[in-house]
Amino acid sequence: MAWPARTDRAPAPATARAFVDFTVCVLTDAHGISSADAAPVWRGVLMAQESTNAKAQFLAVTGGGSPDAAVVSLNTLALRGCGLIVAVGDSQVSAVWRQARTFPARHFAVVGGLMLAEDGNVAVIESRSPDTVVSQVAALARNAVAGRFASGPVS
Repeated sequence: MAWPARTDRAPAPATARAFVDFTVCVLTDAHGISSADAAPVWRGVLMAQESTNAKAQFLAVTGGGSPDAAVVSLNTLALRGCGLIVAVGDSQVSAVWRQARTFPARHFAVVGGLMLAEDGNVAVIESRSPDTVVSQVAALARNAVAGRFASGPVS
Protein backbone atom coordinates (compact mmCIF):
# COMPACT_ATOMS: atom_id res chain seq x y z
CA MET A 1 0.00 0.00 0.00
CA ALA A 2 1.41 3.39 -0.96
CA TRP A 3 0.86 6.47 1.10
CA PRO A 4 0.12 9.73 -0.68
CA ALA A 5 2.82 12.39 -0.48
CA ARG A 6 2.20 15.12 2.06
CA THR A 7 1.94 18.56 0.56
CA ASP A 8 1.48 20.52 3.77
CA ARG A 9 5.11 20.32 4.91
CA ALA A 10 7.29 23.38 5.22
CA PRO A 11 9.98 23.73 2.59
CA ALA A 12 13.38 22.33 3.43
CA PRO A 13 15.59 24.81 5.29
CA ALA A 14 18.13 26.75 3.25
CA THR A 15 21.56 25.23 3.22
CA ALA A 16 24.50 27.00 4.77
CA ARG A 17 26.65 29.23 2.60
CA ALA A 18 29.68 27.52 1.09
CA PHE A 19 32.66 29.74 1.86
CA VAL A 20 35.85 29.89 -0.17
CA ASP A 21 39.19 29.28 1.52
CA PHE A 22 39.97 32.95 2.09
CA THR A 23 39.34 35.14 5.12
CA VAL A 24 39.24 38.92 5.18
CA CYS A 25 39.99 40.22 8.67
CA VAL A 26 39.57 43.66 10.18
CA LEU A 27 41.81 44.85 13.01
CA THR A 28 40.13 47.58 15.08
CA ASP A 29 40.53 49.49 18.29
CA ALA A 30 38.73 48.40 21.47
CA HIS A 31 35.40 49.72 20.12
CA GLY A 32 35.36 47.03 17.42
CA ILE A 33 33.40 47.42 14.22
CA SER A 34 30.92 49.85 15.79
CA SER A 35 33.35 52.79 15.83
CA ALA A 36 32.89 55.55 13.27
CA ASP A 37 36.15 54.66 11.53
CA ALA A 38 35.72 50.87 11.54
CA ALA A 39 32.03 50.62 10.58
CA PRO A 40 32.58 51.59 6.91
CA VAL A 41 35.50 49.15 6.71
CA TRP A 42 33.31 46.33 7.99
CA ARG A 43 30.52 47.27 5.55
CA GLY A 44 33.03 47.06 2.71
CA VAL A 45 34.23 43.64 3.87
CA LEU A 46 30.63 42.39 4.06
CA MET A 47 29.91 43.74 0.57
CA ALA A 48 32.89 41.80 -0.76
CA GLN A 49 31.79 38.72 1.15
CA GLU A 50 28.43 38.75 -0.63
CA SER A 51 30.05 38.49 -4.05
CA THR A 52 33.04 36.28 -3.19
CA ASN A 53 31.86 33.99 -0.36
CA ALA A 54 35.06 34.77 1.52
CA LYS A 55 34.90 34.51 5.29
CA ALA A 56 34.95 37.74 7.30
CA GLN A 57 36.05 38.34 10.87
CA PHE A 58 37.32 41.14 13.06
CA LEU A 59 39.48 41.44 16.12
CA ALA A 60 39.41 44.39 18.50
CA VAL A 61 42.73 45.27 20.10
CA THR A 62 42.70 44.97 23.88
CA GLY A 63 45.38 45.91 26.37
CA GLY A 64 44.85 49.65 26.28
CA GLY A 65 45.09 49.94 22.52
CA SER A 66 48.82 50.54 22.49
CA PRO A 67 50.85 49.86 19.34
CA ASP A 68 52.45 46.86 21.08
CA ALA A 69 49.01 45.41 21.87
CA ALA A 70 48.00 46.00 18.25
CA VAL A 71 51.07 44.06 17.07
CA VAL A 72 50.00 41.08 19.19
CA SER A 73 46.48 41.20 17.73
CA LEU A 74 47.81 41.61 14.19
CA ASN A 75 50.09 38.61 14.63
CA THR A 76 47.11 36.61 15.88
CA LEU A 77 45.14 37.37 12.70
CA ALA A 78 48.11 36.62 10.45
CA LEU A 79 48.78 33.31 12.17
CA ARG A 80 45.08 32.38 11.95
CA GLY A 81 45.49 32.53 8.19
CA CYS A 82 43.73 35.76 7.25
CA GLY A 83 44.43 36.36 3.58
CA LEU A 84 43.79 40.10 3.87
CA ILE A 85 44.06 42.07 7.09
CA VAL A 86 42.54 45.56 7.03
CA ALA A 87 43.75 47.80 9.86
CA VAL A 88 41.83 50.85 10.99
CA GLY A 89 42.98 53.18 13.78
CA ASP A 90 46.36 54.67 14.58
CA SER A 91 47.78 51.80 16.65
CA GLN A 92 46.49 49.19 14.24
CA VAL A 93 47.95 50.99 11.21
CA SER A 94 51.25 51.34 13.05
CA ALA A 95 51.22 47.60 13.75
CA VAL A 96 50.86 46.83 10.04
CA TRP A 97 53.86 48.98 9.15
CA ARG A 98 55.88 47.24 11.87
CA GLN A 99 54.86 43.68 10.98
CA ALA A 100 53.95 43.42 7.27
CA ARG A 101 57.38 42.15 6.25
CA THR A 102 57.16 39.43 8.90
CA PHE A 103 54.23 37.92 6.99
CA PRO A 104 55.08 38.21 3.28
CA ALA A 105 52.39 35.68 2.30
CA ARG A 106 49.65 37.85 3.83
CA HIS A 107 48.10 40.97 2.34
CA PHE A 108 47.46 44.06 4.44
CA ALA A 109 45.54 47.30 4.01
CA VAL A 110 45.70 50.38 6.19
CA VAL A 111 42.77 52.79 6.30
CA GLY A 112 43.34 56.48 6.81
CA GLY A 113 47.10 56.12 6.88
CA LEU A 114 49.83 57.36 4.61
CA MET A 115 52.18 55.28 2.51
CA LEU A 116 55.20 54.83 4.77
CA ALA A 117 57.12 52.21 2.83
CA GLU A 118 57.05 50.33 -0.43
CA ASP A 119 56.06 47.02 1.13
CA GLY A 120 54.76 44.75 -1.59
CA ASN A 121 51.97 43.42 0.59
CA VAL A 122 50.43 46.65 1.94
CA ALA A 123 47.71 48.72 0.29
CA VAL A 124 46.80 52.17 1.59
CA ILE A 125 43.30 53.62 1.64
CA GLU A 126 43.97 57.30 2.29
CA SER A 127 40.38 58.50 2.20
CA ARG A 128 38.39 58.97 5.38
CA SER A 129 35.08 59.50 3.57
CA PRO A 130 32.84 56.63 4.77
CA ASP A 131 31.32 55.97 1.34
CA THR A 132 34.73 55.93 -0.33
CA VAL A 133 36.15 53.65 2.35
CA VAL A 134 33.26 51.19 1.90
CA SER A 135 33.73 50.98 -1.86
CA GLN A 136 37.54 50.85 -1.75
CA VAL A 137 37.64 48.17 0.94
CA ALA A 138 35.05 46.11 -0.97
CA ALA A 139 37.04 46.37 -4.22
CA LEU A 140 40.34 45.61 -2.48
CA ALA A 141 38.88 42.56 -0.73
CA ARG A 142 37.28 41.24 -3.93
CA ASN A 143 40.59 41.59 -5.74
CA ALA A 144 42.50 39.90 -2.92
CA VAL A 145 40.10 36.94 -2.93
CA ALA A 146 40.53 36.67 -6.72
CA GLY A 147 44.34 36.72 -6.38
CA ARG A 148 44.71 40.24 -7.79
CA PHE A 149 45.90 42.16 -4.71
CA ALA A 150 47.78 45.35 -5.54
CA SER A 151 49.93 47.13 -2.98
CA GLY A 152 50.33 50.88 -2.74
CA PRO A 153 47.75 53.66 -2.67
CA VAL A 154 44.17 52.60 -3.48
CA SER A 155 42.24 54.92 -5.73
